[in-house]
Amino acid sequence: MKELTKILGELAGYASLCWKPKPKGVFNSTLASKEVDQAETQILALMTPSVDDIVKIMAEVEENTKGHYDDVDLATAIVEKWGEIWLNI
Repeated sequence: MKELTKILGELAGYASLCWKPKPKGVFNSTLASKEVDQAETQILALMTPSVDDIVKIMAEVEENTKGHYDDVDLATAIVEKWGEIWLNI
């Protein structure tokens, strides 16, 4: 997730430049880094399905396929369904 951390860190830096008048003093990079870490944790939590989510998705896949799938098909269907759900967050 280095790319996500980089994007969030750059966002924190850019946001600090949006003030008018510009703030005076020293940018607290330690505090900004902690905030970036917290934001990253929250974003990743949104992106990670819970056990309940997976159970619901598996039940839906089972219903839609009438049990005719192999492990690869099931895993693919779960990932695809989670992607659909995540896009609606």
